[in-house]
Amino acid sequence: FFFPRSIGMPGTGADGVGGVRAAGPLDPATLLLIIVSIGLRELQWHLMHVFGSVLCVLWVLSDLWMFASVSALFERTPDEGGLRSKKIFSRMPGGRPFCIAHRCAAGEAPENTIAAALYCQEKGVRWLQVDCMLTRDKKVAVIHDMEQEKNLSRLCGMPKGTQVIDLALHDIPKLKPRIPAPDLCDPGLEIDTKRFGAEGQRVCELNEFFSAVGPEMGVLLELWMADEILVKLVAQLVRKHKRVHSTVVGNPFSRSTAVYLDRHAPDIPRIFYARELMVLFSLYHLGLLPLAHCVIGLWDNQKRVLNLPVVTKRMKRAVGKLASSSLLPRMLVGVLLSVLSRFFFAPRMIAYVQAQGVPVFAWILNDAEDLAEGQRLGADGLMTDYVERWLKFS
Repeated sequence: FFFPRSIGMPGTGADGVGGVRAAGPLDPATLLLIIVSIGLRELQWHLMHVFGSVLCVLWVLSDLWMFASVSALFERTPDEGGLRSKKIFSRMPGGRPFCIAHRCAAGEAPENTIAAALYCQEKGVRWLQVDCMLTRDKKVAVIHDMEQEKNLSRLCGMPKGTQVIDLALHDIPKLKPRIPAPDLCDPGLEIDTKRFGAEGQRVCELNEFFSAVGPEMGVLLELWMADEILVKLVAQLVRKHKRVHSTVVGNPFSRSTAVYLDRHAPDIPRIFYARELMVLFSLYHLGLLPLAHCVIGLWDNQKRVLNLPVVTKRMKRAVGKLASSSLLPRMLVGVLLSVLSRFFFAPRMIAYVQAQGVPVFAWILNDAEDLAEGQRLGADGLMTDYVERWLKFS
C-alpha cells in the first residue's frame, strides 16, 4: 500500500512531458501505522501456531482494522497540487461552478463553430467543449459525427449515412441556414446561422478554431474516433498553440484513445474513460478508493479530469431514441440509466477526488433542476447547451 506513495507517482516532470512526481517522505503517523501493521501480522502467525484456527476471527478483525486505518489515513491526506490547483480550473467567485459550453452552446448558437465560440466568450464563458473527427485528407475537423445521430445530414444537408472520414474537409458542404439543435436541446429547436454571422460557413479545422479562441480559453476536446493519427495531429496542434495548460482531451468511451493519448500526449490532460470510471466507482463502493493511488496505477492528478455524465430526463429521452432501433426497449434503457445514476453519483466520492487535485466536470445539464443537481454533487464545472440558463442559475 505505501511503497509507491513513498517513492513517488507517475506524473509531470520538470520538462513537462512526463517523469516521476515525488510524493514526499512518509509522515510519522503513516510510518507508525506500517510498524504496527507488520507487528500485528507477525503476532498473528505466532498465535495461529499456538492456538489454532480459533484465532482466525482475530486475524480477520485485525485485517479490517488495518484496512480501515489505511483508508481513513489516505482519505484525510489531501493533495495540494494537481490540475485543480491551476487557475483555469478554479471555481467562480463564491465557490460557484464555472460553465462549460457544450458544443459551444449548441442550444443557442451554431454548434462547434468559431462564431459560437466567440459568442460564448462574449458571455464570459471560461470553458468550451468541442468535438473532433479526422477527414479523409487527414485534417482535424471540428464536428461531432456519429452514425446514429446523422449529424452531417442535420448540419449540412448531406445524405444520411455519410461519414466525415469518407470526405475531404473541403468536400463537406456549407452549414444550412437553419440547423436543428441536438437531441439534448429543447425539442423542435432550430438555430439561425445568419444571426451569428455563420451563414454559408463550412465546418472549421481545429487549427483555425484554436487561433480564433486564443490560448487562455479552456477547451475540452472530445475525439470521436479511436485513431492514432488523429491523436498525434491533435497533440501537435495543442502544443503549437501553447494550449497544454488549457486543453483537456479524450473520449469518454474509448480505451484505445486513452492509450494513444498516454503514448503520444503524456503532457496533455485527459479525461477518465468509461472503464476507468467504473473502476473508480467500484473502488468507492467497496471502500477501496483511497488505495487507487498505488494499487492500480489509475491516479495521476497532474493530467486527469473526471468528466461525469449526469442522468437527466433529457438524457434518458435521447439515449432511448438512439436505442429504439436496437434490442433494448426504451423502458429498459431508462431503468439502466437510473441504476447507473445511483451507482455513479456520490458527493463524498467526488469531494475525495477533488481533494486529491482532480477537477470534476458534470454533463449535460440543460435545465435549472439539472444545473442544481450538478452543483449539489459538487462539480467544479457544469456543462450545458444553454449559456443564458447557466447565467441565470449562477
